[in-house]
Amino acid sequence: MSYSPVDMAMAAFTGISMYIGVEVNMELLFIFARWSGLYFWSCTLCAWGVILQPLFILLADFNIWRDHTAAITLIYLTWGIMVVPQSWVLYSRLHLVVQSSRKLESLMIVLILTSAILTVPTIVIGILLSLIQQTSHPSLSKVYSVWSRLEMTVFFVQETSMNAFASFFNLQGSFKPLVYGIKLKAEFAILNRLVQSVQRERKGFGYGSDSLWFG
Repeated sequence: MSYSPVDMAMAAFTGISMYIGVEVNMELLFIFARWSGLYFWSCTLCAWGVILQPLFILLADFNIWRDHTAAITLIYLTWGIMVVPQSWVLYSRLHLVVQSSRKLESLMIVLILTSAILTVPTIVIGILLSLIQQTSHPSLSKVYSVWSRLEMTVFFVQETSMNAFASFFNLQGSFKPLVYGIKLKAEFAILNRLVQSVQRERKGFGYGSDSLWFG
């Protein structure tokens, strides 16, 4: 059996994504003293999405998983738990630099609405479009194309235009978890530096550091 360059690229992206996802999960379990809080669970969900989403795509693409309906459904559901928690990871550390509870509450409402309004239609339309013949429903295909681009813009997904607009769904699905895994790894480095900076600043004013984490 011969494999195309796209197949080999998918396998490479999937392997790296799964490695990063497992590594992040191990760091979460061993570094965090408390397995609780918005930051911890957002990172955990995103890490599992990074592991499972490309795995399901690979199994479906190579016909290892022959139940098409279940495969497509889980592919889109794991996309949701990979993409949405990334925004909440960023939000969960804003209290380190933003002291206004009103601003934080307003942003939380925006994130909830954005997550619901963009994620649910994307999952539903994507599943429906995958379960039917796209040629039989060109209007639905066009709707999903427009909506998918809107969703990518709002969530600031860093994808290449070749994958996003050339309809390389499988390659795009393998590449996206890699991007999110790298972003998740960067989050740890950013958070550590931010916490250290805030701790130094607050110690200068006589405050403790126990309030820096969401419990």
